[in-house]
Amino acid sequence: MITSLQYFALAVPDVEVGREFYTDFGMESYDDGDRVIMRCFGRDQDQIILLGNVERRRLHHICFGTRENKIKSMKQSLEAWGCKLVDPPYAGARDGIWFRDTDDLLVCLCVAEEAAARNEAEMYFNTRGIYRRLNERGCNEDQSIARPRRLGHMLLFTGNLKKKVDFYTNVLGMRLSDTMGGDVVAFLRNGNGGDHHVIALAQSEKPGFHHASFEFGTVDDIGVAAANMAKKGHKHCWGFGRHVVGSNYFHYFRDPWGSIVEHFADIDIVDEDQDWEIKDWPLEGNFARWVSDGPLPDDFLFNSEA
Repeated sequence: MITSLQYFALAVPDVEVGREFYTDFGMESYDDGDRVIMRCFGRDQDQIILLGNVERRRLHHICFGTRENKIKSMKQSLEAWGCKLVDPPYAGARDGIWFRDTDDLLVCLCVAEEAAARNEAEMYFNTRGIYRRLNERGCNEDQSIARPRRLGHMLLFTGNLKKKVDFYTNVLGMRLSDTMGGDVVAFLRNGNGGDHHVIALAQSEKPGFHHASFEFGTVDDIGVAAANMAKKGHKHCWGFGRHVVGSNYFHYFRDPWGSIVEHFADIDIVDEDQDWEIKDWPLEGNFARWVSDGPLPDDFLFNSEA
């Protein structure tokens, strides 16, 4: 079963444009040949790989982690499904099982765990009569930088939602958390539990990449990071607000190629052995419980790869 989302790779027209954008977002970079690798500060895990020299941005591949005692059985499940295994796409690519999913998306499955979180001071909040921060100012007047902690989830378009959900749950061992509109959006979590979703899938005419979402420590961090993005001239998309499905706070910005990056905090967590009640949410009124800048933009669910 899939136990972690390791990283995603984008093929882009200019890797330096991507490096600048994600650096402004709060990440650090290093070079790997002609590729640019983006990581979250203090976290020993590649989160984005940028590959260049293409006319249009496209999602190149995704890498998932699994446990060492599961990799053999997962390979057998893929072969039983009739999934064709392929060679790594370039020299130096991650060791693992490489294959194409139901939308022909290149996927790597490797033995890997989530990297350890960076060391951060514990924060205390005063909420609903529970006062844990006493005799101390809560607003840090020196806070001017807020950085993402980790890659949390991605939203992908798919040409066949039912088939893709079936593949990722029955073959790769992910679990369905919730749906929207019946057959419009599905939210999948890791097989060992954790975040409400690491992959969300939206029905579209063709496959494509919608957004990647990175966790920030607090709502305050989201505000600081979003303000910094705006100051640097990046295009605001939607937010600040709170989602209904998954419950996370969000703020979205457009990337240089028309897709989206999300700041999030405080997502629902589901234990591995917990019986979670799957709910189908109506589309109307359930993208956000509240949002500061109005309803869902008309172009929010635009598939730029279609």
